[in-house]
Amino acid sequence: MQVDFAYVMKIKAIIDKHRQRAKLSGYRLPLVIYRHEECIDHYRHFLSLYIDPRILDLTKNTHYKANDIIGHEYEMVLFHLSKTFDPNLFAAASGTLKQGGLFVVFVTEKPSKQFYFNRYVISRIKRSRHFLSINPERNPEVKEPVTTTSHLITSNPFEQQNLAVSAIEKLVTKKNRGVISITADRGRGKSASIGIAIGRLIQKESLNLLITAPNAAATNIIFKHIQLTQPDINLKKQHVNYNTSTVNFIAPDKLITLQPEADLLIVDEASGFNMHTLTQLINSYPKIIFSTTLHGYEGSGQSFANRFYQMLDNTYPKFQSLKLTQPIRWNAGDPLEKFINKIFFLNEELPSIKTTEKLNHQNIEFLSTDNERLRLDDTLLKSVYLLLKGAHYKTSPNDLRQLLTSDNSEILIAKYKTFILAAAVLEKESLQNSNLVDQIYKGQRRPKGNLIPQSIISHLGLKQAANYRYLRIMRIAVHPDHQNNGIGSLLMEQIISSEKLAKTDFIGSSFGATPQLLRFWNKFGFRHLRVGYKKNVFSGNNAMLVTLPLNANAEKLQYEADNIFIDNLYAQLQATHNKLDPELVYEILSHFSSCNQQIDISQKAKDDVISFTRFNRSYDDNLASLKKFLFEIIAHSNAFKTLNKEQATLLILKVLQNRDMKEITQHLGMTGKKHVFKELKTSFENLLKYLR
Repeated sequence: MQVDFAYVMKIKAIIDKHRQRAKLSGYRLPLVIYRHEECIDHYRHFLSLYIDPRILDLTKNTHYKANDIIGHEYEMVLFHLSKTFDPNLFAAASGTLKQGGLFVVFVTEKPSKQFYFNRYVISRIKRSRHFLSINPERNPEVKEPVTTTSHLITSNPFEQQNLAVSAIEKLVTKKNRGVISITADRGRGKSASIGIAIGRLIQKESLNLLITAPNAAATNIIFKHIQLTQPDINLKKQHVNYNTSTVNFIAPDKLITLQPEADLLIVDEASGFNMHTLTQLINSYPKIIFSTTLHGYEGSGQSFANRFYQMLDNTYPKFQSLKLTQPIRWNAGDPLEKFINKIFFLNEELPSIKTTEKLNHQNIEFLSTDNERLRLDDTLLKSVYLLLKGAHYKTSPNDLRQLLTSDNSEILIAKYKTFILAAAVLEKESLQNSNLVDQIYKGQRRPKGNLIPQSIISHLGLKQAANYRYLRIMRIAVHPDHQNNGIGSLLMEQIISSEKLAKTDFIGSSFGATPQLLRFWNKFGFRHLRVGYKKNVFSGNNAMLVTLPLNANAEKLQYEADNIFIDNLYAQLQATHNKLDPELVYEILSHFSSCNQQIDISQKAKDDVISFTRFNRSYDDNLASLKKFLFEIIAHSNAFKTLNKEQATLLILKVLQNRDMKEITQHLGMTGKKHVFKELKTSFENLLKYLR
């Protein structure tokens, strides 16, 4: 490509001026360059060559993920709004830019119509008052940003950071146990505070400190400031040796499994852990610092904060809470931070809609909309997204893209006057490509989308699932001020009614299973199809797939799927799922029980159960008959529901999951083996009564 050097220098002069403006103001400034796709490589090379080599170039390296760059710092970031645009990476990259740096965005001026999210971001760039806009093809055309003057800070920007450092030092040196929670938006010196405090502490005392985080790179800033505080330390990756002190990074899974001793445990980016794990750590370590980013790309906003503080109140009410609000890595009022926060709603919380009047369900109206309308209506988009964000553990910029771009999607809203009380994100699914179906069945393909039919085909082996039409409930959220008031049930009833009229065969969903959530879905007749094998890293729950057949034809497939599911679950409880929460297992089994089928158990098996229950034959000698009897009772009767919770839990732990005696006695508060077997016999006796 022929390059006009004089023209390039003209562009360079414009950018140099903008860069000087950033240096003087202490701000990080955004810059957009509109170019054709084929010209971007040239300008990318020009920027890296003529301005600064310390750049994060994300125009070519599409393999980067947000977690790969957290904990690093750059003088410049180059980003291309391409078809592979990753909003989480875009937001995370802005957090790596240092004070006085440039955030350069390359834009194809007229992106393809299918890239709706790119168009959403571009429209916000054009509206922004802070972007320097350059269109080199128009001689060049330059749109100057709002004048940015030198921003002088009158107060001490390190005041909050110094308080945090002092609090950490005090925690470590005192004898009693303690918990500190440090929350902040990015750039507030949260990680630096921890690093500085550790550097000071290991100079004075002999300490064994552990640091954990969802990924090791997230702790780079902590270790950087440990070294800045103590330049002569021996730092290798995320490990420090200084005199007789050690500071080591430990992966979360290793920490939970081994629970090594430590004078202090630092949990960085705590929002990346589920509440169960955080509770475990409080109970295992006498001194802990929890550090987490609020309003970050990870989606850890007020929803996480509310759950987090509630957990701390329940486990260690005397915890100390520190919130850092003053930016340190850039000046207050930073234009780039404002822009990122605005387009992704990062620092906005769901407004309260408490009403003094009693809410009448008859006055609630239901409105159906789609993502095309959301793209055109900023107010509606913000209301729906903040509702989803406020009701769910994790909602990130990538979820905003999904909301705006997903094919075949619909949003059902429950509205009272001007307030949106609840919303459900719905998506049509169908899978009728016969070649694809066979590949999915054989485990050779797992294409994106159509989760429900794919799961039935892949996990249950029912190819005929491709012949049905599905509606998947992607998310359902009720405003926190109006939860437990029946609004979620009204919304669900509306969905079911509408889909029956639309001749849909199945409604389904996948969610992090808890006993409470299962009871909600069970209430509407949803049936369980699969329990995921791994716990979600954020929620700490296994995924549950549920479906509701809406017609007689769908019921036939559901009946077949039910039987496969319970057979699989029975085997999995003794293997993959032998640590599954027994309360969750109870909800699954209780809902599955049905009195419409004949119990099929031999007289020999029944006699074996009686001989164990009423006489002295051993449990192990009769184990096969006891398992078969229990399985038949669960699968083909309502008898399991007649047991009290302790009896049912005992049968799950001992007979179905084969847990060891120590686990069983601890879980149920029983005194020992004799107590366990006495209650076990009582439980089986109660089930035998059902056969009379």
